[in-house]
This record gives sequence, structure tokens and C-alpha cells, in this order.
Amino acid sequence: MGISTSWNSLSFVNKLFFATMLRHARTDHEAQESAVKASGLDWTIVRPSGLVNTPGTGVYLVGENIRAKTSKIPRADVADLMLNTLAEGSLLRQAVTITN
Repeated sequence: MGISTSWNSLSFVNKLFFATMLRHARTDHEAQESAVKASGLDWTIVRPSGLVNTPGTGVYLVGENIRAKTSKIPRADVADLMLNTLAEGSLLRQAVTITN
């Protein structure tokens, strides 16, 4: 989350954190997304809010340029979205945020 077009969905505090403490990681993620989008392949980019090791809830929001309700999302919920996306063939050529 906070990469490319999802940058505008971040709060001022998160933008400050990403621009200073995570500057190099953000640059790497921007390059990764550009490479994926330019690949010519079918792709889906999933941008989670902060990953946590708690049980999945099965309840989450997904969309382009949505604001995170919280700064945490269980890894199991991200996996659920990714598996469902693969099975359904949905979200092709989209970069989406997932949050709960």
C-alpha cells in the first residue's frame, strides 16, 4: 500500500513515514510494479495494509485507491483474496489495495 496510484490514499503521517523511513523500499516497490505492468503478461498487484500474523477474518475491503480502515491485515486474508482472484480470473491488470 502507498505505491504508485495508491500513494494518494495514505494519510499525511503515513506519507511522511513512507517518504523518510521507507524511502528505499518504496523506490524498489515502484520499480517492481512498473516491471510487472510492462511485462505483457496478465497480472494482478495486491497492495496490503500492514501484514500481521493473526487469524484471517474473511472480511476485507478491496479496491483501487481505497483508504485503509486500519493499518493491519491478516496474511490469511491476503492469501484468501489472491486465491479467489486466481480461481475467478478477476482483477486482471489491476493494482488493488486490501484492508479490513
